[in-house]
Amino acid sequence: MASLLITGASGGLGPAVVARLLRDGWSLSVAVHNAHSVEKLQSQFSGSALQIHQVDITRRDQVRRWVQSSHEIYGLVHLAGGFRGASQLSDAQEADFEFLFGLHARATYYLLAEVLPILKQKGEGAIVTISARTAIRPGKEAALYAASKAAELTLTLAAAEEGRPFQVRANCIVPAVIRTPANMQGASEKEIAKWTDPQDIAELIAFLVSDRAKSITGTIFPMYGGLSA
Repeated sequence: MASLLITGASGGLGPAVVARLLRDGWSLSVAVHNAHSVEKLQSQFSGSALQIHQVDITRRDQVRRWVQSSHEIYGLVHLAGGFRGASQLSDAQEADFEFLFGLHARATYYLLAEVLPILKQKGEGAIVTISARTAIRPGKEAALYAASKAAELTLTLAAAEEGRPFQVRANCIVPAVIRTPANMQGASEKEIAKWTDPQDIAELIAFLVSDRAKSITGTIFPMYGGLSA
């Protein structure tokens, strides 16, 4: 079967998505940031159709080498993300800006710029990215995070329009809070119950990269769970 490229495979959402796509028979080429993540995935998915690469997705040369080393690429599932910095814009530091825009905007740009030409030439393919509710409904908090995720969302929608004449689809999933181990630390059971389950996101991704979604592109999928829009 054709292969999918996946970023953020060792993060809070990644293992659920990897397991779900492997069940559908996909060959997966995943990018992780460090050797520890490589070992973690090798242990979790031993014997599976999973190729693991250590890649800094904020560096275009490394993204290009990873993409070029993969064969029969059908699509990209971009899960990688992160958060840091002050909650108030007036307290944010330039280092926070560089980190967040590097991880969400620059990395998304590099990935799409390298993958899109391959998919357009093939005349088919699917791209799925993960943004965040705050990209659509920003508030006074986490402004840099919201802006960087909004850039990721916009780049995905632009990729959808570029790919449309070539049957290359691009869609973006927009969760509020995902029920990951990191997010659950210190949260109450009542709060956690309202969050989105990683398995639910994995199911949507599996649908979006399949032929069942061949007519769906340029679409934003809110997944807020029990939280308000």
